[in-house]
Amino acid sequence: MTNKHNITANVILAREPDKETESMIEKFTEAHGCKKIQYEIDPSIIGGIIIYIGDTVYDGSVRSRLDKIKNDVTA
Repeated sequence: MTNKHNITANVILAREPDKETESMIEKFTEAHGCKKIQYEIDPSIIGGIIIYIGDTVYDGSVRSRLDKIKNDVTA
């Protein structure tokens, strides 16, 4: 069984986070058992955040919301 305390949370944002955002991300990842965070900046997500913790993905990006709307309309 994997120990989540040794897992690094991979966080993707459209731009550099401010201190308040970093604090919220730290609280979220700590609540999910992670002590380490690796940030990546990817403007293609437009806004919002994507967090990978182990095999779990928390996708709150604007890009994924737009893709969902597009898929719902064409379905």
